[in-house]
Amino acid sequence: AGDCAFLVSSGSLAASVDLVILGDGYTDAERSKFYDDAQVAAEGLLASETYSAYAPLFNIWALFTPSAESGADDPSEGVFVNTAFGAKYDSFNIDYLLTVTNSKVLSELGKRFPEHDIPLCLVNATAYGGSGGTVPVVSLDPSSLEIARHELGHTIGGLGDEYTEPLPGFPLQDI
Repeated sequence: AGDCAFLVSSGSLAASVDLVILGDGYTDAERSKFYDDAQVAAEGLLASETYSAYAPLFNIWALFTPSAESGADDPSEGVFVNTAFGAKYDSFNIDYLLTVTNSKVLSELGKRFPEHDIPLCLVNATAYGGSGGTVPVVSLDPSSLEIARHELGHTIGGLGDEYTEPLPGFPLQDI
């Protein structure tokens, strides 16, 4: 139901970290926009101080999956759309917490790109938002590259930098 493009090539699948950028809220008519947005995200991530030293280790792919409608649900604004992965703001009653249905993303990756190492879901919505975890998610807000760098730190490195109380997966450590 979609296609895949190589955005950044650093080596074989076995010898590289394969980051797959998926899109949610992009319709068939917005296929080119998705690939353009994914290219900007890939280049921005690898050009950052955080990831530039590791750029030679990454392959980055863009995996297009069409949605029936553009955007993301934003319940506080009364907006509801039909997307492939269920992108939604207001998760856990936090207005900027943008999430997708992880099982849908992981199912799509399992069928179409099982060799992936790290997913990143780019949501075709401009309001500030993102989340980390199994599937990091970012919007197209101008701060999205910073959000992506931050959230990938949680996913890749298991960082719990903003947590002051123990949470599952991010316990405080005695130093």
